[in-house]
Amino acid sequence: MPVDLVIDFGKIENLIGFKYLPNQKGRNPGIITNYQFYVSPDNKDWELVDQGEFSNIRNNPSWQIRKFSPLSGRYIRFRALDNSEKDDNTAYAEVDVITNE
Repeated sequence: MPVDLVIDFGKIENLIGFKYLPNQKGRNPGIITNYQFYVSPDNKDWELVDQGEFSNIRNNPSWQIRKFSPLSGRYIRFRALDNSEKDDNTAYAEVDVITNE
């Protein structure tokens, strides 16, 4: 940790949030508990737009939805700072963005 997931949309998008669905298999290893979420127009200059904890996610591994003030960006970085197992595993069933379109 930290572990980064970086996604390039291929074009500028108008973003207002993101959704994270943890691993849904077995005992759910790698569930992210603490995170940071960044947006960038060029994969060089990053803006931290949200950070926090997904509370009780180990017992309730369902969609986590976070919203932030609207901004434009081509890239996102979802940074895992900690997980429920206190090791370096990170798993995602799905990561989506919420757009203002």
